[in-house]
Amino acid sequence: MYQTNKEEFRALSKKHKIPIQFTPEWMDAVCIKGDWDVAITKDNKGNWSGILVYHYRKIFGIKIILMPSMTFYNGIYFFYPDNITPYKKTGFENKVCEILIAQLPKHHFYYQQFHHSFTNWSPLFWNKFKQTTRYTYIIDSSKQLLKLEELKPSLKRNIVNASQVCEITKSTFDAFWLALDSCYKNRSIPFSKAVMLRINKNLENKENCLFYLCKEKSTGSILAGSFIVNDQISSYYVAGFYNPERKDISGISYLLWHHIENNNRLIFDFEGSMIQNIEFFFRGFGATLTPVSRIWKCNSSLLKLLFKIKFKDLL
Repeated sequence: MYQTNKEEFRALSKKHKIPIQFTPEWMDAVCIKGDWDVAITKDNKGNWSGILVYHYRKIFGIKIILMPSMTFYNGIYFFYPDNITPYKKTGFENKVCEILIAQLPKHHFYYQQFHHSFTNWSPLFWNKFKQTTRYTYIIDSSKQLLKLEELKPSLKRNIVNASQVCEITKSTFDAFWLALDSCYKNRSIPFSKAVMLRINKNLENKENCLFYLCKEKSTGSILAGSFIVNDQISSYYVAGFYNPERKDISGISYLLWHHIENNNRLIFDFEGSMIQNIEFFFRGFGATLTPVSRIWKCNSSLLKLLFKIKFKDLL
């Protein structure tokens, strides 16, 4: 019926609950260099058992699979059978992983960061892949209902103070980016305007792509901004900024608490971070530290030699 996995994935992905970063709409937006594809495996009834979504490029003849811009998760995602036991679950994951990685095209280097729900990388280890653990912070409303009183005292105080002098409004992409650009001034902006614009174009009609600004009521000055993306299960803090000249008001703290308090998804995902001062800030919200697997493999002798010289920790 379908000529390729990608064609089938485009047609049927909306029938499955998958993270937004795995969807065709997202991958079309963020893969501005190279292209993307998907490996699929099914059970004996034709139902999807797992997918492996990946972005690929060729640089100077070197074929690489890597994370696309502004994308925190990619890689393998499972569709478990109903009422699966822990014993069978691990066996299911092992089998699905083996089938999916066997479908990858020939490549010299592989690097992906998997979704936080992926916890069993043993089959990848058996196939000579390597792993390092990264972290995100998530708030799962099925396990915890955060109250302002439970936050770090200084953060709570900042939010209360900011709520008295600030207002939060939805924004257009243009207004958001103008404010972001102004706040970064001479600093390098860590986000791609082109990619963010494409994400906005692909997702805006589904209420899945939202921009917010936090302003001082008395002056209208923009204190902070956020870019939030939603899927059926989670709300993701993809990008944000604050005005460094007005840090005293803590607009970004108030803005993030606004998202947490008004989140109508099961999970709020901060999407990181391993940067120490950002991790310290996110931790103050009482979110759960959650491991994320970063998986890689080098199939090129030349690249292995370069990594040994430049990046010894990777090998």
